[in-house]
Amino acid sequence: MATVHLWTPRDISFTGRARLINCVIFGMYTYYASIFLLPTEVIGKITKICRNFLLEWHRRVQKVGIGIKGLAAWNKATIAKLTWALAKKEKVLWVKWVRERNPQACDWLGDPDCKVAKGYKWRRETQRKVPWIKLIWARPNVSRNAFISWVLIHRRLPTKQRLSKFQPQIDNLCVLCSVQEEKEAHLFYTCNYATTIWNELRQWWRYTSEVHNSSQLLRNLKHSKGARTLKQITSAIMTATFYYIWSARNHMIFKKQQIKAYQIAYLIKD
Repeated sequence: MATVHLWTPRDISFTGRARLINCVIFGMYTYYASIFLLPTEVIGKITKICRNFLLEWHRRVQKVGIGIKGLAAWNKATIAKLTWALAKKEKVLWVKWVRERNPQACDWLGDPDCKVAKGYKWRRETQRKVPWIKLIWARPNVSRNAFISWVLIHRRLPTKQRLSKFQPQIDNLCVLCSVQEEKEAHLFYTCNYATTIWNELRQWWRYTSEVHNSSQLLRNLKHSKGARTLKQITSAIMTATFYYIWSARNHMIFKKQQIKAYQIAYLIKD
């Protein structure tokens, strides 16, 4: 876990941080989780490290988010696989060694074909899944676009309105229009900059509906009629729009560079 403190989150994108957690941290965790039933306190500390690194990572990430598994459930699923091996793999050397010393620890009453992924799914299936998960994480969606959209839907993007809770002296005006306060609904839906982009996209792709907030957009997309492919394309356009609006906003704040609305629309179409 000391490796995490050497990483600089400010220099790594959200998607990059998620990839590091899934590949590096989770890989190290799985090594020990497949051998020991880890204490709750240890799992809690690892979760805290991941949460701090990924910026407000919490239980919703495990349920509906970016592929980060629930650590406690994964630990129990891997231990179940170990127990299954003790009962079924009689010819394996280490199993013979354990059987000789503890013959009573070899009973298995569960599924004869035990798999870690299947056990993990069984332990997590009781948790509610949000209906829009497949819309955001559809295969055509670019990872960076889907991630920004996911953070937006959970209302965790560091907009000026959100940052003002911690820094009251901050200028709250939207940098794209300089008229209203920079809130999520304004920045992505009602700002003149955003409406110009959405109008251009509606002329190009008629399945893009006019909305004023994320909940309405997801609801319309979920209940829209048409083939699955059309929904996935619409979802890809939606997530790309969120990403490029957020990118234009950041360019204006940090690089003092203005990206025209028609340029954003062109990038999305391209």
